[in-house]
Parts: sequence; C-alpha cells; structure tokens
Amino acid sequence: MINKKIISVFALIFVISIVTAVFPGIPHQFYGGVMINGVNPSTGTITTKINGELVGTTPVTAGKYGWEPIFFIEDKNYSFNGKTIIFYFNGEKAGEYVFENGESTRLDLIIGNYTGFCGDSILGENEECDNGNSNGIKCDNSNHDCTYCSSSCRLITLKEKEENDNGGNGRIKELSFSCDPDWDCTNWGECVDGVKNRRCEDLNGCGISYDKPRETIGCDETLASKILLGEGLSKTSGYWWIWLLVALIILALLVILVNRKM
Repeated sequence: MINKKIISVFALIFVISIVTAVFPGIPHQFYGGVMINGVNPSTGTITTKINGELVGTTPVTAGKYGWEPIFFIEDKNYSFNGKTIIFYFNGEKAGEYVFENGESTRLDLIIGNYTGFCGDSILGENEECDNGNSNGIKCDNSNHDCTYCSSSCRLITLKEKEENDNGGNGRIKELSFSCDPDWDCTNWGECVDGVKNRRCEDLNGCGISYDKPRETIGCDETLASKILLGEGLSKTSGYWWIWLLVALIILALLVILVNRKM
C-alpha cells in the first residue's frame, strides 16, 4: 500500500512536470475597440509590453482588435501574473491592464480627445452606467428588485412593493413609484462632432428619471460603429480548466497503469 502511494505521488510530480514543459503559463486574452480622437482607425498594430519587454502584438482591423485573430499574451515563464501590461497603438500609449492568468478581458483603447456620450458603451466621468444600446431597457421586477441603466446613463432601481389586495386575501406587487412621468422632448439638434442632442422634460414633475427617453445619439456611421464594438461578446472565465482536466486525465491513466503492474 505504501509503495502504491509513493508511486502515485511520483506520478503526480511527473504529470505536473510534463504540463509545465508542454504548456506555457496560462495566457490572458484581450479584445476591444480602438479610438483616436473619436474615430475608429481602419488599420494599425497593437503592441504590448511588461516592464519594457515586448510580450505580444496583434493587428487592428476596422477599429477592433482581438476578434480575428484572437489575441492573448502568453506567460511562458509563469512570471506575469499581477504585473501591468502597457498597450500601444502604432507606438503611442493607448491603455494598460494588470495581467491575470486565465482571464479574458474586453479593453477598449482610447487615444487623444474623446469626451464620449451617453450610449457609447464607455463609462464616462458623469455617468453612473452606460450599457450602450441596452440603455433604457427596463428590467423585470415582477419577482424581485432589479436595476437597469436609464437612457440618461443613470441607475434606476425598481423595488418590489407588497400590499394587501382589495379583498385582503393575499399580496400584490407593484412598482414603488407614486408618480408617473410624462416626458416631452424637443426635436433633435444639429449633428456636432458625431453627436445629436435633445432635451426631455417631465410635465408631471415627478423628480425621477424612470422611463426617460434618450437625449443623446450618434449621428454618423463612424460613431455608430463605436456603440456596436464587440456587441454580443461577454467576459468568459478563461480556459485554465481545460489544461487542468488534461493533467487529471493523464494522472488517472498513469495511476491505473501502475496499479495494474503491481
């Protein structure tokens, strides 16, 4: 029995050695959009450095990088975790991020002057939230409290409220608002720097931004493309578990073979 345990331990060490030799440190995947003074460049190159050392390059196509081809930074010596990656576009610094083994991150790179607007999917200084085309889409709070991003980039929380029904036989749920806004909006203004604005007023003066119409939109194809960058993609948990599964399978096979010989 002791011999089997010793052999199993050596088998585990052997598997770890093989995985370490065959696979590099688990990489960190990046993807996103690129903006220069509010415009998406059609081509270019992203380079990344850690402590001044080049650790990866990838092309920019139609204002995006990391979609095709997929871009990830390898950690060949298992030494990058927790270190800061500097991103450059055509040699100019465009952003930075901390390396994490096994993560997949959307990182939009912005160079120059870009103030942004509500609905561009980028969280601005005076915005509580910005979900792009999802702004203003109300969540369903029929079963629980929920929060959504309004069309003016403010967080709106719909709270569950329970009251006795007229017969006193049960409970009903309703939105916890005692005033229903009546929004009245001006016409859209001129297109300035790719953005149109308007103003919306609540004729009932409820003092809340619930269901408020959008007051800012993009007004050219270039700007619209910024809103749609990476639509439908979400952060994943990485793929470290695949390598772990491979290692466990190899370990199991080795233990089975050893036990058969014994």
